Amino acid sequence: GELLAAVRTHGPDHPTSLAGKSRLRVLGLTAGDIERIIEAGVPSERVNIRSPQSGVITEINLTEGAHVTAGVSAMVIGQTNTAVVEADLYESHLANISAGTEALVSFPALHSAPISAVIDRVDPWLDPQTHTARARLLVDNSEGALVAGMDADVSLHIDRGDSLLLPASAVIFNGDDRVVFIDMGDGRLTPTHVTLGARSNDLYQVLEGLKTGDQVVTSGTFLVAAESRIYSASTTWAGGGDE
Repeated sequence: GELLAAVRTHGPDHPTSLAGKSRLRVLGLTAGDIERIIEAGVPSERVNIRSPQSGVITEINLTEGAHVTAGVSAMVIGQTNTAVVEADLYESHLANISAGTEALVSFPALHSAPISAVIDRVDPWLDPQTHTARARLLVDNSEGALVAGMDADVSLHIDRGDSLLLPASAVIFNGDDRVVFIDMGDGRLTPTHVTLGARSNDLYQVLEGLKTGDQVVTSGTFLVAAESRIYSASTTWAGGGDE
């Protein structure tokens, strides 16, 4: 009503009229909405409130006839062109992962090729129960194939340079110790403490305890472990386990 009165009195381009238009734009009306009100010449009892983005309504907090005040969340609208994938990262991996780390994301339900993605953010805290940190990845969903709640597998690409790798089946976990058995020849095995880095599939990165060329027992480790407890007083012993 104030805008129409100003337009009738001063014209549409008068500062008072322009101020009225500006107030309506702040309230969410478009230039087209305002011009239609001026053309009609009477205040409109109903106006369209347009979403600032396209997407899918995921939450609505309105009922017909409800009174809405400034600051009230009327609805939540999620964009669908980009999907957010959340992945749990092991504590041991966090030193090598940050925003920008490249990843491949696959969705078992789609039976499609993995999708390239990058980590957008890593939470700066650990879940106290799982000791994992939550990472957020952004994945293109312009085709709309991804649906909220889908399971996803995330593979991260981390350049660790040249590393000595050890089959996971060769490692015996004894409390905080990590032990492997080196084949010394003539049926002699030596238990050796190792320091392990990250695990990738069925391989461990070896930081300390082995050198290139060492031959280790990779099967029959349960038999070897049992025998080693019996002969724990010696550092080198003759064993009969499979190698």
